[in-house]
Amino acid sequence: MTNISTTDFTDGVTSRTSAALDTNFTNCATVLNGGVDNANFLSNAGINVQKIVPGADGLVFARQGGVNAFVGGWAQLANVELGSDAATIDFTNIPQSFWKLHLVLYGRCTEAVLAATWRLRFNGDTAGNYYYGAMVSGGGAFAFGQAQAATSILMGSFPGSTATSTYYGSYEVVIPGCNQTKLKHLMVRGGEFSSAANTVSFNERRGGMWNSTAAITSISLFPNTGSFVAGTRVALFGVS
Repeated sequence: MTNISTTDFTDGVTSRTSAALDTNFTNCATVLNGGVDNANFLSNAGINVQKIVPGADGLVFARQGGVNAFVGGWAQLANVELGSDAATIDFTNIPQSFWKLHLVLYGRCTEAVLAATWRLRFNGDTAGNYYYGAMVSGGGAFAFGQAQAATSILMGSFPGSTATSTYYGSYEVVIPGCNQTKLKHLMVRGGEFSSAANTVSFNERRGGMWNSTAAITSISLFPNTGSFVAGTRVALFGVS
């Protein structure tokens, strides 16, 4: 900024010299904690627009408690849309910087039924370490169910191949404490419609537990029979 003269900036009392402007600009850039400094202008270099050092995964910069700080936020870890039928959808190498995980699902299954069940496992554990319960309304009835020492968690039902072709099911799964050394729990809510006349529909609330204190590093989703159809989509989010 050495091309600025002493008469370019004045407040009626003190003339702003080029050297003072250089110093002020550099000080401001230092406060912003980024790569922008006076040299960018002197050399006609491109300005580095990153003014704030990034926080940890899942943190966002915001004002909280009267101060500017990195606070907990959401981060999308994966977003999978199947290009062809698949027997499993796997999420691996899940970062341990998140306290809670969210899964959002939209899909169908190939099994020749109206409602095709699907399941979940953590960390590839196929032993009898899963417990779950459910409240399901569908086909004009309301039912409860539970299982203990199962080899996976029954998560719900997607439309099968005999359901109306344009109908998909949707679910949201919340997994708190995923990186903690405590038993792992999850909550499920979702539903699906299986016929054009809506004579068969399912709405579900489920809960489950994985009898392990290990941090969750992978999640596997799979239908009880058959595959997820092409176009099924699953997004995984981490929350700090």
